[in-house]
Amino acid sequence: MNPKDPKEKEEFSRLIKKAGAKVAKTVTAEIIDAYCDYLKDYPLDLIERAINQAYRDRDQDDIWLKTQIVTSLEIEQAAKAIIEDEGRMEHAKCSKCNGMAWIVAERKDGSIVAHPCECLYNRAVDALQKKSRTRKDRDNDRYMKVIARSYEAYQKR
Repeated sequence: MNPKDPKEKEEFSRLIKKAGAKVAKTVTAEIIDAYCDYLKDYPLDLIERAINQAYRDRDQDDIWLKTQIVTSLEIEQAAKAIIEDEGRMEHAKCSKCNGMAWIVAERKDGSIVAHPCECLYNRAVDALQKKSRTRKDRDNDRYMKVIARSYEAYQKR
C-alpha cells in the first residue's frame, strides 16, 4: 500500500474505520496514520482479509478483547499467515502429483514405485530460503547445496 496515494490512503482509512466499527470504537486520524505506517508494506486486499482473520483468530471468550480494535501487530500476523497459506496452496496445485509430492509410476517389470516430484524439491528450497537471512547466507547455505545435488543426481537416473 502506498500511503502517499490519496485513493489508497482513503481506502485504508475506510478499512480501519470499519474495523473500529466492529467493536464500536471511533478511529482517529492519528490511529489511522499509525496503522498505515506499520502496514505500508502490505497490499490493501491482503490487509482487508487480514483484519477479518485477526478478529476470527482472537479468543472469543475474552470479554475485554471483544471490545478492542485489532492491533496492527495482529493484522500483520494474520497477513503473514495468509501469505504462508497461499504458498502451501501453490504447492498443492502441482499438476504432476496433485500436491502429494510423490509420483507413482509403474516399471517395465510391473512393479510400482514412487519417486519425489519436482515440487518437493521446490518446497525444501522455499523453506530454506525463508530460514536464510541474507542473499549471501542463502547462496552459501550448505543444506541448499546438498538438496540441489541430491535432486540433480536423482534427475540423472
